[in-house]
Amino acid sequence: INMSVSNALGSNVFDLAFCVGFPFFLKSLISGSAVDVGTSEDFLFLVLAVLMLAVVLVGVLLIGKMQTQKFQSVGLLSYYVVFLVLYCVLFGED
Repeated sequence: INMSVSNALGSNVFDLAFCVGFPFFLKSLISGSAVDVGTSEDFLFLVLAVLMLAVVLVGVLLIGKMQTQKFQSVGLLSYYVVFLVLYCVLFGED
């Protein structure tokens, strides 16, 4: 189980860091200027949610001595459900 959790975390960190960041890097390298990603409220909400999730995830792993227990998994899943509900309520189509 530990290897699968490590694989999932490593894959997601790679996806966020490289697969999202690299295209922006290439665009700024080619154009010679910064890439405007906008400052819309939903973008800021997403960035803050990802940062909070990272802090919560590291805290959960440190508390559990790098092993996840069932209650920790339920807590992380609950965080995701709250995120989805808040996003739909705040930024969903009317």
